[in-house]
Amino acid sequence: MEDQRTLRDNLQHNDLVSTLDLKSTYLHAPMAEELSKYLGFKYNNQYYRQKTLCFGLTSAPHIFTQLMRLIISQLRPKIRTISYIDDFAFMFTTESEAQAGIKEIILLFRKLGLTIEWKKSNLIPSHQFIYLGFDWDTNKMIVSPLKERIQKVTNKVSQRLKLQRRKQRVGAYTIASLIGTLSSLAMCETQTHMRLRHLNKCKDIAVNNGNWSTTTYLDSEAEQELLW
Repeated sequence: MEDQRTLRDNLQHNDLVSTLDLKSTYLHAPMAEELSKYLGFKYNNQYYRQKTLCFGLTSAPHIFTQLMRLIISQLRPKIRTISYIDDFAFMFTTESEAQAGIKEIILLFRKLGLTIEWKKSNLIPSHQFIYLGFDWDTNKMIVSPLKERIQKVTNKVSQRLKLQRRKQRVGAYTIASLIGTLSSLAMCETQTHMRLRHLNKCKDIAVNNGNWSTTTYLDSEAEQELLW
């Protein structure tokens, strides 16, 4: 699956970039009638069936990504495109190329019945843009996490450190979640994965001794990794 790292590797200096978001993502994909019964539910003695791909289904992101690949393949011969589920980034080298490309993108999406979330999209090509929680600048060729993302990571780490000082055990799944949150900044901090070695070790020991619900204590090295 493509992500912000894919965009980083494809961006060129002074690129003009537009971003697009789809509305009600999974509702664009109809569900086969013979399968809809497996996604049904009962409410007030009334049974309901899901007619489209639904949120909360573990396979939904993969299925929707595969569908989008068929659509994006129609654009990529002309337009450099990155797609992460329902978030798209389109890269252009000139303003004229960008204007023509945006028109083609909108026409294709409308033709296929894809509803654009205009409030979350920025179809005006720019050297500075926001995509997948990061602030990008193609003039300076720099990328930095949004303040909201940094605050989320800080809050999660601070909460864990408070519990650590109280000598509270932590579950393997919680450690994995913490590692995932910290790893999301790896693109901006090249030593992130190296600094998570002891956290990963604590997680693996807990899982090997039981399962993902198994609890353990973080050792001092893992605690130091949270402090950096």
